[in-house]
Amino acid sequence: MHSLATHLRKNTTAGAYLLVALVLTAVILAFLPMEKEISSLWVFLFKLLPFVFATLSIAHLDFVDGVRKKLGLVSVPVTFLGFFCYFVPTLFFYSDEFEVMYQTMLLAVPYVILTLAFSYRMGGGSSGNTIRLSFAMLLLMISGIEDLAFVLLSSLYDPDWLGVPAVWDWASHMTVRVGRPVTAFEAYVFIAAHVALAVFVMFYPFRRLARMVDRTSAT
Repeated sequence: MHSLATHLRKNTTAGAYLLVALVLTAVILAFLPMEKEISSLWVFLFKLLPFVFATLSIAHLDFVDGVRKKLGLVSVPVTFLGFFCYFVPTLFFYSDEFEVMYQTMLLAVPYVILTLAFSYRMGGGSSGNTIRLSFAMLLLMISGIEDLAFVLLSSLYDPDWLGVPAVWDWASHMTVRVGRPVTAFEAYVFIAAHVALAVFVMFYPFRRLARMVDRTSAT
């Protein structure tokens, strides 16, 4: 059983990571333009940093069993309300403004991932598995699978649908990593590779990394 000092140390570490995530988020919202198109790979990577530090914060949370169970129970509806009472109504307010709706979803999806990771951790999940879940879902988020879903659903909802575009020039998150707009075939390969990597992250032992995490967080 961990001592009070150990719990305090681990939660202090979690608080420090959270502070970094919040500061980075504030910097991004204040100084980087909210644009649909990603201007460079460095901007893309910098905008992922709050997610990385928030994940580390959640993974290092450490509470005694009684407190963990209570927080784990409460955290699920509380975090869901954050999504349901802010992001969903916001989409309705700006349903005719695609750019605003798109930017809102860019914030909403990482929020959902992190709340799921938080709920898992509060429910007794290990630090290592919390990181696995969070980063596997991040890989799925940036894989382009949502773009594929959009393309497939367009055949149902768009009366002017002309088929799968030969070049996916709207998928700037792919463009900045490949160096140019991807073709449809390249997009399929890109998506498949990310999904495979997400599965790898979920199930590969990572024994050396696990030992490193065990030194700084509760399991």
